[in-house]
Amino acid sequence: MASPAPATHRAAICSFAEVTENYRAYAVGNDHPHLVEMRSVCERFTTDADLIFTPHLCPLPRGILATITVPLAEPIAEPLTLWQTHYAGEQFIEITAETPAIRDVAHRNVARISVHRAAVSDGLPLIVTAAIDNLLKGAAGQAVQNANVLCGLDECQGLPR
Repeated sequence: MASPAPATHRAAICSFAEVTENYRAYAVGNDHPHLVEMRSVCERFTTDADLIFTPHLCPLPRGILATITVPLAEPIAEPLTLWQTHYAGEQFIEITAETPAIRDVAHRNVARISVHRAAVSDGLPLIVTAAIDNLLKGAAGQAVQNANVLCGLDECQGLPR
């Protein structure tokens, strides 16, 4: 008889009846398999970030909402402007002053991102919130977008915005 899955990753094998009308953290204590990928990206950009990742399971048919705390060495006066400038012209990224919600991105191939300074005396850290439809902006949408670019097509072809 196979041993049961670790409790931290049990959400992936739970039935809807086990998760409905509930909301909970899982993989607490930096025990999520995606943490390896996140650290790899940080290393690629030579960022020595101390990551703490605690995902939450909310039984929605689609969507991921992330809240990320970013420590800064010094305050940024207008952090939203910095993000708006960096992502200007990106067709699938929406930078907004309003905190995003899942319904803002459902059935769309976009990432909606908001950036706010924490309400502390020194303006540190930043709070970044991001929402995606994980069925479109996730791997499936990424595959279509990459195939479009590879084939020399408009990167948006076949993808809802």
